[in-house]
Amino acid sequence: MPQFNVRCSLCGECGSERRMNLEDGICYYCREEESTPCQTCGSYDASTLGTLGNLSWKRCHSCGMDFYVTIKVPA
Repeated sequence: MPQFNVRCSLCGECGSERRMNLEDGICYYCREEESTPCQTCGSYDASTLGTLGNLSWKRCHSCGMDFYVTIKVPA
């Protein structure tokens, strides 16, 4: 049975809503976002500023540009 009280170590959201990988405590939303580079410079060093539906708004630490990432929800 999944643990519904586990929170993601990156975004802090409850694992029951974002489907956790219990080995490292990172939800699948964050895992997909972290694997998407900046659309301007290609850097993976970015912060999530917010989400809207299946879009995540991120700011690149390398070039300072904001960009959107489509969050892929696992089936």
